[in-house]
Amino acid sequence: NSSANSAPVSSSEVNHGCNKLNKERKCMFRNNLDEVSGNGTWSPPCSEKVLAGGEYEQPVLDMEDLVTVGKQYKVCPFYHTRSLIKDAELIFVPYNYLFDRDARESTLAEVDFANAVLIFDEAHNLEEFASESSSFDLSSSDIAGCVGEVQRAIQYLELNPDMGDGRKMKDNMLRLKSLFLRFEQYLLDGIMQGNQKMTSQGEVSHPGEYIFHVFREGAGITHANQAIFISFVRQVGDLIMEFKGNNASSGTPKLDHFVACLKRCYGTGNDLLALARAKSYRVHVTKIDGNGGGGFAGGRTISYWCFAPALAMRELSFLKVRSILITSGTLSPLPSFSLELGLDFPVQLENDHVIQSDQIFVRVLGKGVSGKELSSKFGRRDDPEYILELGNTLGSLCRNIPGGVLVFFPSYSAMYNCIEKWGGPTQNNKQSGDGKGGKFFAAKKRQATT
Repeated sequence: NSSANSAPVSSSEVNHGCNKLNKERKCMFRNNLDEVSGNGTWSPPCSEKVLAGGEYEQPVLDMEDLVTVGKQYKVCPFYHTRSLIKDAELIFVPYNYLFDRDARESTLAEVDFANAVLIFDEAHNLEEFASESSSFDLSSSDIAGCVGEVQRAIQYLELNPDMGDGRKMKDNMLRLKSLFLRFEQYLLDGIMQGNQKMTSQGEVSHPGEYIFHVFREGAGITHANQAIFISFVRQVGDLIMEFKGNNASSGTPKLDHFVACLKRCYGTGNDLLALARAKSYRVHVTKIDGNGGGGFAGGRTISYWCFAPALAMRELSFLKVRSILITSGTLSPLPSFSLELGLDFPVQLENDHVIQSDQIFVRVLGKGVSGKELSSKFGRRDDPEYILELGNTLGSLCRNIPGGVLVFFPSYSAMYNCIEKWGGPTQNNKQSGDGKGGKFFAAKKRQATT
């Protein structure tokens, strides 16, 4: 719907605009979908016979197909897809849809996780992803952004003082702005007070429980009042979206981020449970130089780092799923992997590698054929001496490896630079012959798509 998806627009604006149109029953595409669906689900007419008995069945549609169907039949492809979830036997989603509680409770609201089977394919980075999904960074520039967004909400309310309980709402917004200003100053000065062991770069590390001290001392937020605080911040965000016009900046990304940080800290359950989770975290405070953090020289970033991917995985197990299957070609050793995830896997299958041990020869070459250093550090990648030594070394290896060689570079730019210096094919010509029947191929960089 162009009313909710006009450019330029942020994802939060799209979500809010969509929700507002649906709440007011003003979205033609959603209304049409509800009308054709009735009490069941709707499927577009099929043009392909996929069953031998002459029956028609809708083929699986990718994102582009769904958009085409939505435009053709004037129905909402997003809600059409969501309507199919409750009867679906197989649902594909990115990892973050599972680890993010808000996403599970909104986008995947129709999914009944009880007795479901979760399958993580290509899970070699699952530990890292689970830890990162439970961590966050909160900087001085983020807090300054929160101040700006609250100020914008105050200005919008002043333009329409009759909206709701305008006077009370404005007073609360002024208090909220004052709270963020106090927290911003706390990050600049207060957080580093006391006897703290600081590195030469102005960094200091604390146990995970210190995060509650930061929010309590810096903003007066505790486990007892954080739910009330989050509820009011969301009201502010809704008000900004209501007043969004051509001159309004997009959404409330900084307020949304601050709320996400609070929810990550306090989670669900009582304060004792939040303290127990915090034992798997570290709080790291770093100083922002003049080149980062939105220009906040002297500002600071609070990092709340999770060192236990088991926290995120156990949260999934609490959904009462039947099984969690994890597959990849590089999970070994399995005992330590299972320990990191904090889950007991009673059934494990580990196949032998297709390559035999006598076919593998692993070596690190620190010097090339003429004795010069082989180092692809960033500062040496354009060094003609290094590039020449690397080329001569690879050429020597290729003459002694009859089956061909596959070479990996640290980046496409490094690869193209070396190939050009060696007199190989350009980026527009990825293949060339060597005059002796051999051929050279360079991988083409994938083009980004939107």
